[in-house]
Amino acid sequence: MTDLRTAPPTSPEVEQLSALVQELDKKLAQYEQQKPVAWVDLDCWLHGEFWPDDCFSDEAQEGYTPLYTAPPQRKWQGLTDEEIAEAMVFNKRVMCAHIEAKLKEKNGY
Repeated sequence: MTDLRTAPPTSPEVEQLSALVQELDKKLAQYEQQKPVAWVDLDCWLHGEFWPDDCFSDEAQEGYTPLYTAPPQRKWQGLTDEEIAEAMVFNKRVMCAHIEAKLKEKNGY
């Protein structure tokens, strides 16, 4: 594995890492559009003060982290006719694995 601290700025590893960062930025933007259901003081909670009144709030407070019920929902992406035809060249077991991998890729898993 390439050491990213010394990799040239145009190396495939750096480009892949850059693409991952961009993808994470997009996902973070989706979360920021949701309305939190509660707020938590993580320092309080993580240091063993488990009294809800001390660590949780219904309203935003300085230093509190928002809590959400679920990640944003996205529309399922199926395979195109071209992708199905590409998968058909494999034997059944490999074809199923190929289809599963392609669907995971298209749906962000």
